[in-house]
Formats: sequence, structure tokens, C-alpha cells
Amino acid sequence: MDLLYVGDNRNRENWGCRGTSISLYGVLAEEFSIGGVVDGEYAAGETPIRSKLLSPEWFRKITRRRDRHPVFGYYVAAEELLGAETDFVSEDPRRSARTIYDRREENGRLGELYDAVADSDGVVINGEGDMIFTTPPRRKLLFLLSVVELADALGKPVYYLNAMISDCPVDGRNQRTAAQAARTLRKCNAVTLRDPRSLELLEELAPEAEGYFVPDALFSWHDRYAGDLSRQLPDDADFIVPFPEEEEYLNGFDLSAPYVCVGGSSLAQREPERAIPAYEGLVRELREGLDREVLLVQTSPSDRFLEEVADRTETPILPVETPVLAAGGVLANADALVSGRYHPSIFASLGGTRCVFLGSNSHKTRSLQEVLGYEDRREFGGFPSADERREIVAATEDAIEKSGDPALRETVEERAAEVRELPGIVADHWG
Repeated sequence: MDLLYVGDNRNRENWGCRGTSISLYGVLAEEFSIGGVVDGEYAAGETPIRSKLLSPEWFRKITRRRDRHPVFGYYVAAEELLGAETDFVSEDPRRSARTIYDRREENGRLGELYDAVADSDGVVINGEGDMIFTTPPRRKLLFLLSVVELADALGKPVYYLNAMISDCPVDGRNQRTAAQAARTLRKCNAVTLRDPRSLELLEELAPEAEGYFVPDALFSWHDRYAGDLSRQLPDDADFIVPFPEEEEYLNGFDLSAPYVCVGGSSLAQREPERAIPAYEGLVRELREGLDREVLLVQTSPSDRFLEEVADRTETPILPVETPVLAAGGVLANADALVSGRYHPSIFASLGGTRCVFLGSNSHKTRSLQEVLGYEDRREFGGFPSADERREIVAATEDAIEKSGDPALRETVEERAAEVRELPGIVADHWG
């Protein structure tokens, strides 16, 4: 059986996108043939489907640049007045699927996408953390749902895997998007959610759907980080700095000495001007209160604000472009991680490292604590106040004492075993 794997995000810089995409591919490839891959490029930006004056290729180039120069923006607006269609993705996944079908011969990119689905024996969607019911809705979520609709229309088995479902903590639930998602998920042969809270939301929105709790695919990398990490990591962090080896990243940070990692947050990235002073204070207080060095980890391109924090506090920083296996090793080797990021917290946990969680753009950092078996579950703010920073220092001290706890390692090993059940769920719901 040849599967089409949709949503392979290893071509993105984000550590979590790379890690979970590669690990999900590996888990599925143990039992199935992966006949094709649709990467995140289709979801990364608009794909114009009809220009009145230009070829699809040139219209796409101009559309993607319309926010960079007013001339491009005026041109696209004029095309739209003439009836041009600037994107195949709409808020109705069924309509988007129909557009893919109708325009498959005149638009090369849509033709490639259609053929990939049509030529497969079945389709698996890597859902990741995209099903957050924001206002306006996330384009990538709408794209993934449109592929489900297309696969269903073509009579292909389709599976929505490795996913999360969440309301938006800022704007609440976009009811229209939630209803659209529920309708589409009912058409999946199986839906696997990476945390119990997401499964509860699926049962609320689409009780007829075949839903299962299966931990995030990244847990399947347990064996990579369960042993002596000194065999995988150099003592000098300069040896894993990626091209083009910028001077600010060459700091000789000692990975063989005790250290604590501090990462960003999907909530903090919304307001970098507010995040910078909060994180500056946090880094200074952690450095003063702990007998450890602090290493900033830029796990997502959206965490560029950490570069300013690094400058202000003269703290070493590991860039987002770091090779993902080495990046995961740095987190797994730390004495503690303070972060509002989901997959980096899993990376840390694979090595037995305890985490102190900051606020995020969904329930993910709260629900992950349940998956990891934390007894005392707490999520600090995405912009830690002075009072919270003192509490975070105390919580980090506690995390350092508990890191390497056999109970956490056993839980992670159990989660890894549960991920291995994923191919069986696909096979059991085939056809």
C-alpha cells in the first residue's frame, strides 16, 4: 500500500516541525510504503490559480511579494477587480477541493497535488498543532482539510494523524471553522490526537469520528536520546553551529557542564516588544538564582526576539537553523528547560529533562504536562511578570532536582511504545 504523506514540514526551520515530521514519516515507513510527499510549501502561502494577464508562475511570484512593495499590491488588487483568483484555499474545504479538481489541468501546482492524491492508495495528514480555531482561520488548517475532502471525493482512505485540536486562548473559538473541521474530520477513516484534551474536543465536535489518543510522533525518538548523550554531542557547542556560522553564535558554550535552556513561546512571538524585557529579566534572574549557565534556544523563526535578549544579557544562543538531531540533544542533555514550546519540551523529556512551562497559543503546554505524567501542573505566563519570574526560578530549581527521575523516563518510554501503535490503527481502518 502506497501512502501519500501530506504535511511533511521538515523543510521549515522550526525544530518541532522538523522533528515530528521526520519521526512520523519513520513510524509510518516501518509498515507502509510512502509513495509520495506533499510538503508544507502548499500551505506556506497563497497559490494563485487564475490571472487575467500573467502565467500562473508569474502571478504567484507577484502575489507572494504584494506585502513587500506597493506596486505588487496594486497590481494584485487590479487583477482581483478583473476576476483573478489569488488562492485555491477558501474557508470552505469542500470548495477548495473542488477548485483543485476544476483547475488541475490549467494550473501545474494544483495538477501535481491532484495527481499525488489520485495516484495514492491512501492519504495520511500530519496534523501537528495547526487545528487551532483562530479568527481569521489558519490557512494551513484549511489546506489540510481541503486535502481530506479531495481524498474522500476520490474514494481514498484518509487519516488525520499526529494532531491537536484547540480553541484560541486570545480570540476564543471560531465557530465556523470548528464546524467545518468537524464535518471534514467525520470523513476520515481515523483521527489520532496527541493529547487527551484534543480527543475530548473531537468527541465534543464530531462524536461520530473515529478518534484515538496517540502521543506525538516525536516520542518515537526515545531511543535516540535515552542513553549517554556525551557520545552524540560535542563538549563545545560551536561544533554544531550551522552555516553560515555567524560570529554571535560562536561562543564556545560548554555542553559538558551543567546548564539550563530557555526557549521562546508561541504567545510571546505575537508581541516581541513586550517579550524582550520579560525574557531579559527572566534570564538575569535565572542566572543569578541558579548554579548553572543559561543557554538561549531559538527553536522557531518566530523567536527572533531572543537574539535581542541574548545581546542585552550577554547570554549564548543556539540558532534555529541548528541541525535538528543535535538541537534535540542539547535540550535532552540540559538540567532543565524553561519554554512555551511544545516539541522542544518533548525533546528535553526524551533525555529525562524536566520542563518549566510558559504560556502558548493553545492548551498544548498544559495538556503536554498530563501526557508526561506531571503531578504538579502549572503554566506560567507567556510574558513572565516580576513575581512570576521569581516563581519560575524556584520551579526551575525543583525541575533540576527532579531531572533524570526514573518515573519521567518510564513515562516517556511508555509514550514511545504507544506511538508505535499508529501503523496498526491505520491498517485496522483501511478501506
